[in-house]
Parts: sequence; C-alpha cells; structure tokens
Amino acid sequence: MLPKFSSRAFLAPMAGVSDPALRLQCKKMGAGLVVTEFTNIHSIIAKEKTT
Repeated sequence: MLPKFSSRAFLAPMAGVSDPALRLQCKKMGAGLVVTEFTNIHSIIAKEKTT
C-alpha cells in the first residue's frame, strides 16, 4: 500500500533542474512529493568533489 500524499502532483527528478529552490517552491505550491535528482553512488564512495 502506498503512503497518503497531500496532493496527486509530484515533482520528478530532473538532473540540473530540480535544485533545492525549485523543490521548495513546488512543495509550497502544493506538490505532494518532491525528490532530488539521481546521484552516482560510485562518485560518492570515491569522494569526488564534482558530485
């Protein structure tokens, strides 16, 4: 069973677009769910600074 959301509008992850300011605005405007963009786990493990 899925959790209950406050709205049926969701913000999809978009690389280079869905920054924190956009996610905050979408949440304020009523989005039921906002998410971050995908990250490369190998870059995180290798501690690359460009991630």
